[in-house]
Amino acid sequence: MLFFKNKLLISIIFLSFGIIIQMNAQNWYSQRGRTIALLDLTQKNSELDNSELYSATHLLKLAGIPFIISDNVDTVLNYGFILCSSKINNSTFTTQESDSLIAYVDNGGILIAPNVSATAFLNLFGLASSSTSDGMHRMTFDTVLASQECRWLNDSAEVTISLGKLSYTTTTNTRVYTESGGDVIGRYETNASAIVRNAYGNGYAYALGTSFRSMILIPQVNKDPEAQRIYSNGFEPTSDALMFFIKGIYDKFIPNAVWSHTSMGTSKSTLMISHDVDSRTASDSMYAFADYEESKGIKAHYMITVRYISDDWMSDFYDSTCLPNIQYLLNKNQLIGSHSIMHAPDFDNDSIFPLGQRGLNRFTYLPYYTNGNTSGGSVYGETEVSKNILETDFPISIKTFRTGYLLYNKTMPNALDTLGYQFSSSFSACDVLTNFPYQPRYNLDPHDQLPNNLWELPMTISDVFKTDLISSTNYLQKVDIWLDVLKRARKNNAPTILLIHPNRLWKVQAEMSFIDQLPTGVFISDIESYGNFWKARDAFTFTSFKNADTLIITIPISCFPLHPKLSLIVDNGQDVEKIKVLSSLGNSIVHSSYPWESNSKILTFSNGLPVNESIVQTQSISNILPESEQTLRVDCYPTQLSTILKLNFS
Repeated sequence: MLFFKNKLLISIIFLSFGIIIQMNAQNWYSQRGRTIALLDLTQKNSELDNSELYSATHLLKLAGIPFIISDNVDTVLNYGFILCSSKINNSTFTTQESDSLIAYVDNGGILIAPNVSATAFLNLFGLASSSTSDGMHRMTFDTVLASQECRWLNDSAEVTISLGKLSYTTTTNTRVYTESGGDVIGRYETNASAIVRNAYGNGYAYALGTSFRSMILIPQVNKDPEAQRIYSNGFEPTSDALMFFIKGIYDKFIPNAVWSHTSMGTSKSTLMISHDVDSRTASDSMYAFADYEESKGIKAHYMITVRYISDDWMSDFYDSTCLPNIQYLLNKNQLIGSHSIMHAPDFDNDSIFPLGQRGLNRFTYLPYYTNGNTSGGSVYGETEVSKNILETDFPISIKTFRTGYLLYNKTMPNALDTLGYQFSSSFSACDVLTNFPYQPRYNLDPHDQLPNNLWELPMTISDVFKTDLISSTNYLQKVDIWLDVLKRARKNNAPTILLIHPNRLWKVQAEMSFIDQLPTGVFISDIESYGNFWKARDAFTFTSFKNADTLIITIPISCFPLHPKLSLIVDNGQDVEKIKVLSSLGNSIVHSSYPWESNSKILTFSNGLPVNESIVQTQSISNILPESEQTLRVDCYPTQLSTILKLNFS
């Protein structure tokens, strides 16, 4: 009798709160169906560090789509997409886990994995076999067969990406697949299969031939097999193309997908202008650049070489004549960064420039260049002493550093992060295969730690050309090259950093010509403002779900206040009747929406704060039923759009 009464009570509660329960289930289903679960295989694959996980995480953060991280297979089965952080071999999963993942795809889930070799998974991924190779140099996406996945791969440098220098016999470890029923949507230059997509039951499985680590982290620490096809003043989106491909898979299966924008506000792309002041001529001429930039409302970064030493390499131009010139820049609303002290041609040699000790000053740090080598140098000396001198001579805080000649000493991240620098712009974007910011590892070692607060914003275009040097007679041709690179980056909503040495007055004309010809939608910022925007974007999270004709975007309360330049893009958002943005507490967030490319919308936030309105608090299932009598399971996958709600009572 007691059992019957309990069952009756539960039934009454269920009927009374049916609408609430159904709503909660629908929200739970929709949010998780539209979220990627990153399956952390660090422990399962006995990896020595988290470099694979970091690379996959960086890729998803860059894509700007919702995701969670878990190392539990049962947990990730509840999400619409599963992205494996690393390889699947015969020892990765237990038999039960393998069966669960196969059933997940069969029921409509999307599974994406690199380096698939496990026998139990070959049929799932449409493979007959797989083998390894370290001699592949190029990979080409099939933008016809995989047109939706390759939606954003619209440049020849993205359709075919680089895995290593063509002249190298050995490049990076890849996996070569032999398909058996799967669609080959990516091939190496040998025509061997590099990416295979397979329809399995109601879902899809994607096998990638490259690891995320080799495509993301290894280029960031400059240890890739010289994969860049051009060093500077070019477009090299190899790492970014892989991100856009994964994002394309997500977008293919999610109606009205939402992602965080990579440019500031509603701009198509962000341009940052910087100047390296590394000679007396530059110090004497930079006023002309500052005058022009102030007239256009532009804040540029002037990276000052604090050269108080005169030797065989360079004179001591940081003197009493230089200081008023720097003050002139500040009066013109420009920003100052450090460009080292020595500007030495051997700074990247860590035996000549070891990390060194902190606490030096201009009287105790006395390096000297002669006979082709520097003596007495250190990385701390170059970074700390230059920062302290500039901050002593002027009422400024030095947050940005660029090394001379873009020579990157491996201990630079250690010193910059320890000293409180927040930004570096010392790598060429082509060299690290990405146009977007990232955090450089200590010691440029993929196994070492990430910095606490340091970000690398790679330099994209400059007045330094390896051949056919820029001159007063050909600078307009060089401007055309800059514009070509920027326009290609703009298609990816990627930033561009321009470096001009302000040592010739005709270079002002080059900068003016470049600015005057910028395409629409390019926002001009400074390195620190964009860097702070990117930090906020990196920490920003959200979820979304579609309920009939309404798209609801939810932002955790921990993200507030929002950065004023953060924005969200809703794919095909112009077809959505209602778009609501809420905090995780249910409060409405004031936002504006504007038309975006391809029938989409972009959402901006005026003050970044939720409206303080009263909301109806509803009881959760855990408050309605005893713990022993609540089992809520929702089977949800992107290609299985029906909601199944089951309440099991025991």
